[in-house]
Amino acid sequence: MTSRITTRVVTFVHPFTLGAPDDAHPAGSYSVETEEELLEGLSFPAYRRTRVSMQRVDAERPRGLLQIETIDPEQLDRAIFKDKS
Repeated sequence: MTSRITTRVVTFVHPFTLGAPDDAHPAGSYSVETEEELLEGLSFPAYRRTRVSMQRVDAERPRGLLQIETIDPEQLDRAIFKDKS
């Protein structure tokens, strides 16, 4: 099965949560990686999302990375919308 991975950086101005209120994340930049697989048997290319992960980027740390976690993309979209409002 063919797959593809896309990466984007999301910057939050305010602290945010992804679901549970006790799962707070600090403001800052996060690298969001989306993995999708090609759906076979269609007459046009279509992909299904299989995994979304988020990595906290911290330029002050030696390797620049704090944590990696698999996330719900809908919760991420809500957090981005809330941060911008």
